[in-house]
Amino acid sequence: MPELPERTRVLLGTGHLLSVGEPIMPFAEALAGRIGLIHLRDQQGEKPVPFGEGELPFAELFELLADSGYDDPLVVELEEVDWDEPLPAAIAARQYIEALLG
Repeated sequence: MPELPERTRVLLGTGHLLSVGEPIMPFAEALAGRIGLIHLRDQQGEKPVPFGEGELPFAELFELLADSGYDDPLVVELEEVDWDEPLPAAIAARQYIEALLG
């Protein structure tokens, strides 16, 4: 993205990429130095699933982000959650991510 100012960043929305069948890693590799925010949603095809049960290559993605110096927020999207009791799903997502991040 050399034609854009250096401060211009890209939102990496994993659910959107998975929904259209776009491989996440080539997208992330091409724009690693310009990612400003990560929006994490795991999916099987177009269906959101709990983290770790879908097609999102979490470990590969987190390794690439660490190598590129990304140290900004990871936004977690929860779907297919019991909204009367959303805390268990949020805790499970956080634990999954923290285990991968070390």
